[in-house]
Amino acid sequence: MAHKTTPATEIPVLDIPERLDTRNVKEMVAQLQSLCSGNPSRIVMDFSRTEYIASAGLRVVLEMSRDLQKKGGGIALFGLKPPVRKIFELSGFTNILRIYDTRDEALQSLK
Repeated sequence: MAHKTTPATEIPVLDIPERLDTRNVKEMVAQLQSLCSGNPSRIVMDFSRTEYIASAGLRVVLEMSRDLQKKGGGIALFGLKPPVRKIFELSGFTNILRIYDTRDEALQSLK
């Protein structure tokens, strides 16, 4: 997982791996904690490479969203492929998270 900061907005964009499950969720948590040590209140998550997300991954996304909302910010997700979007829909997360088709839409939503 890598992250980039978009110069115009200074909002970190976190690249989510092909699979987000118990095998790599600890790595994602560590990366999110590292990102948050810089104190951003807004983060964009790029799911364009992600083929599968397990409940452990969903939990991390939800917890991060709640933590950033407490700071007055939030997260926006984009690039969810149909199988991943279906998991978000079935879990009810599409009703509580900002989910967009493109990077630009996600970044704009957090400005």
